[in-house]
Amino acid sequence: MSAAIYVSLARIISVYGYRLSRFSPKTYTITFVSCDITALVIQSVGGAIASIANTTGFLDTGVHIMDAGLIFQVISLAVFIALWAGFLIALKRSRSTWTSEKDATLLQHSMLFIIIMSISCLIRSRLATRSMQATTYLRKKTPSGENPSVYSSRVSLRLAYML
Repeated sequence: MSAAIYVSLARIISVYGYRLSRFSPKTYTITFVSCDITALVIQSVGGAIASIANTTGFLDTGVHIMDAGLIFQVISLAVFIALWAGFLIALKRSRSTWTSEKDATLLQHSMLFIIIMSISCLIRSRLATRSMQATTYLRKKTPSGENPSVYSSRVSLRLAYML
């Protein structure tokens, strides 16, 4: 989802002018898609470590690595939003690049799309963090000798019935 945001801004910059942007559209795309891929790899490594953990310390290490990946993703998204806001301000000051009312409407819809997608990414990151915290808590509370996945499923079903 994040990659769609980065590519969308690159397209908008291509349409409305390179001179209004701090970087070229290609730089935005390459930089932020690379950051996104890196964050996902870090999260995957942490998830793999947490899933094979046989001690609480090893589990915590995996969760911390996943947290680092999420934090990196949120920070890169925040930097992107700041750069995007700078472009938006420059574009708003330069209304001469708008060729028609239809052009202005299209820009507004594009920017609204980017805002909604950015908020969605931030919410997804928050939900992923809460999910990791819950999983870690359940794995630590698993009775010895019981499969953590089975225990987690049983606890989740009990919680679902209570709601």
